Amino acid sequence: MITFADSRAAPVSLWWSTSGCQTLDNGRVRAPQLASPSFARFQAAVRRALQERDARFTRT
Repeated sequence: MITFADSRAAPVSLWWSTSGCQTLDNGRVRAPQLASPSFARFQAAVRRALQERDARFTRT
């Protein structure tokens, strides 16, 4: 689950199923990967953010 938070709005949670046919689901709308350029950009952005976060916590 990925949660986005902003002080001006309620948090938004997305369930990201990473096995099989990948999907994003917010509880009302489900978006499959299926050759979607915007889904691919989202995946790349999330992976970069997680790698940057991991790099910050593993530096010595």
